[in-house]
Amino acid sequence: GEVVVGDLVGEGVSERWAVVGETPNLAARLQSIAEPDSVVIGPRTKRLARGGFHYVNLGLHELKGIPMPVEVWRVKGKKATASRFDAAHSRALTPMVGRDRELALIDACWQRASEGNGQVVLIRGEPGIGKSRITQFFRDSLKGQRHQCLQYQCSPYHANSALHPVIAHIEQAAKFSADDSDEQKCAKLDALFRFSDVERNTGLPLIGSLLSIPCGNLDPNSMAEPSRQREKTMSVLLSRLPALAGKAPLLCLVEDVHWIDPSTLDLLHKMVSVVDKLAVLLLVTCRPEFEARWPASDHVTEIRLERFTEQGVKEIVAGITSGKGLPADVMAQIVAKADGVPLFAEELTKTVLDSGLLSEGERHYALLRTFSKLAIPTTLHDSLMARLDRLPQEKSVAHVAAVIGRSFSYDLLAAVAGLPEDKLARALARLQEAGLIYERRPARPKTFEFKHALIQDAAYQSQLKSVRRTHHEKIAHALEQRFPVIAAAQPEVVAHHYGEAECVEPALRNWQAAGVRAIEHSANVEALRHFDEVLRLLPHVDSAERRAQQELQVQLARGMTLTAVEGYASPSVEFAYARALALCEQVGNDQQKFGALFGLWRIAITRPEFDNARALASQLQEQAQRVGATELMLTAHGSTGITAFFRGELTVADDSFRKVIALYDPIAHRALAIRSGQDPGLACMMYSALVLWLRGRREHALAEYREALARARALGHAFTLAYTLHLAAILEQCIGNLPKLKERAGELEQLAADRNFAQLHASARVFLGFCASEQEGGAASLEAIAQGIFDYQKSSGLNVPYFKAMLGHACGRSGDLERGLATLDEAMALADATHVRWHGAELYRLKGELLSLRSNTPEHEVDALFSRAVAIAKEQGATALEKKARHSLTSWTRRQARLVSPGIV
Repeated sequence: GEVVVGDLVGEGVSERWAVVGETPNLAARLQSIAEPDSVVIGPRTKRLARGGFHYVNLGLHELKGIPMPVEVWRVKGKKATASRFDAAHSRALTPMVGRDRELALIDACWQRASEGNGQVVLIRGEPGIGKSRITQFFRDSLKGQRHQCLQYQCSPYHANSALHPVIAHIEQAAKFSADDSDEQKCAKLDALFRFSDVERNTGLPLIGSLLSIPCGNLDPNSMAEPSRQREKTMSVLLSRLPALAGKAPLLCLVEDVHWIDPSTLDLLHKMVSVVDKLAVLLLVTCRPEFEARWPASDHVTEIRLERFTEQGVKEIVAGITSGKGLPADVMAQIVAKADGVPLFAEELTKTVLDSGLLSEGERHYALLRTFSKLAIPTTLHDSLMARLDRLPQEKSVAHVAAVIGRSFSYDLLAAVAGLPEDKLARALARLQEAGLIYERRPARPKTFEFKHALIQDAAYQSQLKSVRRTHHEKIAHALEQRFPVIAAAQPEVVAHHYGEAECVEPALRNWQAAGVRAIEHSANVEALRHFDEVLRLLPHVDSAERRAQQELQVQLARGMTLTAVEGYASPSVEFAYARALALCEQVGNDQQKFGALFGLWRIAITRPEFDNARALASQLQEQAQRVGATELMLTAHGSTGITAFFRGELTVADDSFRKVIALYDPIAHRALAIRSGQDPGLACMMYSALVLWLRGRREHALAEYREALARARALGHAFTLAYTLHLAAILEQCIGNLPKLKERAGELEQLAADRNFAQLHASARVFLGFCASEQEGGAASLEAIAQGIFDYQKSSGLNVPYFKAMLGHACGRSGDLERGLATLDEAMALADATHVRWHGAELYRLKGELLSLRSNTPEHEVDALFSRAVAIAKEQGATALEKKARHSLTSWTRRQARLVSPGIV
């Protein structure tokens, strides 16, 4: 407070600081009436400190050298506050200026939400325009009403930290203390979420895992599949909305989403999609550049905050001066330079009031000396820096804090600032009094935050780059050495500080760790951003060999992660694996080369490019034999088998799948599903079942298929189960078991939709459309098949000839022979171009069936098609397809014979 000024003067403060108007005199007089170990303040300090403290009013005092009696308060203690606006504005806010329409709109949405018709309000505006102010004003208007509130605050320093706003909210809402044991934290989480006995066994371990706290055992299936654990965690977080809204209307604030991380954005999208049926108002703030990607809906409203008029700025100024007038020239300059931005108007006014230009009277301020336009800073940055310059000792603390980030803990600041505890505490108190920072939580770990991002940015940018680099390096060292739990949970934060300090090696190490950790939590978009940071820093590594080794690790990880995000068809996936393979020639080991080759093989087989796929499968065999690892051998044999299967080389495929099954141990090789994206052993069992059926061994095929499906269910890996169901549907369709096909396709459709497996979801819709066409017919079923094929082609061409054969057959059954024949011609052309031949015999047979239904079709054309189908199937050893083709040929021959000799049966 102002009393502290007297203590600071004797500690190297400049003469300029000592001469700032009446402040030193007032401080000395207040000091004279203060009791030992107490803090006494005047009205201006109380105004600056706002609602951060409890006070005892000591009444009016006549003070020597002060013309008017001064009201004095003793500071009794600190208040607990929850958010960045709670501390800075917990006193009665000045009347809201120029936002009546916006507040009325928010209130109307709240009324609808309170009745169970949930609403989403997006408040959009430039920095300093008052987004947080209007949300806080609205929150204050709810006091006295029965309601609940959730708050999620996004941060630029955690834009790639998965679910950071959620984690921070939970830690604050649960009232964690630095001294809490894991058991105590788990108990607080249980109390916060109010889990039922059933939910506790699943929900509590998931939330504990999110916060890196062991709270019971996770479901082994979730542990085996990060994406499954992520989705379950999202479900638990999302379930808080109906749980809380069922007790009282819920206000859910998500602030500054222009800095939101991808995982929290995913959660926000889910919130937007479910709140319309709940008593929830989802209030979201953002800057203009944020793109809201949720669909337009009646329950979503956007509010754009515009700049203030001249009168609005004057009202803001009047609120800060407590209604006391400013000289006309001063007011005119504030209005001109604020340019309608309320934060700038506030900060300029405070700068002027603290500048020594004015003396405070009962009803107005008067100029102490000639006014110059230069006396008022031109920019917000200049205004903020002018205020910091008047706090010379505190300025260095603000600089370190700004390098830490918008939000900073007392413990980390103390570890880096290098000040005695009493001096640091005084500096923080002064910065709070000046309205530059506020305390978010009084309990340990004590945390502070800059009042606005622009204030933190001004304090950061005002430092020399060399000074900033030094601070960043100290912060990174402190995190690793003194706060290892934080460093392990947020390696991306450590990496950021090392990167800004130009400490390349530790930055690379931590960005790599951050990427791996993100993959483990199925935060794939965040992982890619971390890996991109590694690539950005690599040119600064001196050693060419070290650069190549680091890039190789990153490209392999990027390949797998990009596949999950963009699919195999993405050029980015191919580039990552191709680059990794090239690097393997320089520095890679055999296992890394195998990984690069396998990634490229999966791209080739998906497109499909069989010549390339066959060559890559051969290289995989060579690499696997060189390493001698069972896991690599079964993957290599599987690649050879799948390539051969689609080419119609059933003998080679069968031999390869037998080798895989002989090597496969479902327990020992369980982790392969995570590393490869699916379980290769179970995939090969299903392909083996298809080969067995094609070769006429129906019962063996069904037995292998049932075993594979049972194991896939037991494994608990979603993509493995989905792919198994996809292959099961192919087998059931080939067999002609329509009820089973519908069952498998229905399960696949639900699973693929839940997990966003776009390619397999399209596959399921093709099968379901086919079932509908067989059972009900009609144009709708044909369009369902066609749309499914269209969507499937976006990411793969592998099964397109087979799917088009199904569509051609369905068109024929519906009576549209010409469309059916045209579709089959497309399928045959694709099969010839891509060499997808496993189903080739059926294409000729189905075309023959449709031609046989068309009048005036030359007999020899149908004969030729059926005969060609028989020949292809016989050449492949596809006994089942050969039987079907011979049956069609025989039936056709008999029909023709009856036409020629009607009397012969």
